[in-house]
Amino acid sequence: MNTQTRLAEEIATANQQLIDLFQLGDASGVTALYSDDAQFLLPHMAPIKGSASIEAVWKSQVGHGHALQFKTLELAGDDNSALELGEYTRLDKTGSTLDKGKYMVVWRRVAGAWRIHRDMLSTNIPLQT
Repeated sequence: MNTQTRLAEEIATANQQLIDLFQLGDASGVTALYSDDAQFLLPHMAPIKGSASIEAVWKSQVGHGHALQFKTLELAGDDNSALELGEYTRLDKTGSTLDKGKYMVVWRRVAGAWRIHRDMLSTNIPLQT
């Protein structure tokens, strides 16, 4: 298996872990997928740095019965780091779309496991004024 195929499979597995933990309402588990010095870059907010702050964000988002979907559009990297560009969808309990947007994740391999080092997303829904 070539490096890019293996990379794509490993990142898909890491993304699925996040999706599954989110669905379970496990904010701590989702946070564990981030590196110790990760930053979460959300719209209209200063960068969110550190595990405690990232977990606080995830705690506010899980437990509503919502589901996430990710679609990787571009992925480049090597055995130690990767850059992923993609689209996300957030669905409510009935399967209706709550949000759609795009994301960029910088992945780093930490102690043999892929961890989110930088996580940036933005919605495609226009800002209401």
